[in-house]
Amino acid sequence: MAPAAQRPHQWRMLALTVQANEQVSPHFQRVSLGGGDVQYLEQSGFDQSGRLFFADPGNDDVVLPTSERWMLQQH
Repeated sequence: MAPAAQRPHQWRMLALTVQANEQVSPHFQRVSLGGGDVQYLEQSGFDQSGRLFFADPGNDDVVLPTSERWMLQQH
């Protein structure tokens, strides 16, 4: 039996950069992320999830949430 998933000890926003980008199939893209903040990524099981924030088209700056209720926030 697989161990139960664990929540991270602390939620934190990580600033990562694209290290590799590969089109695996017509509908599947593999994106490898890295950078200094990867040291803060907590391993919590075999199947982890996260949220990604991208810059708007034509803009190099990513607009990050400013509130814990970021899913309701509009920019």
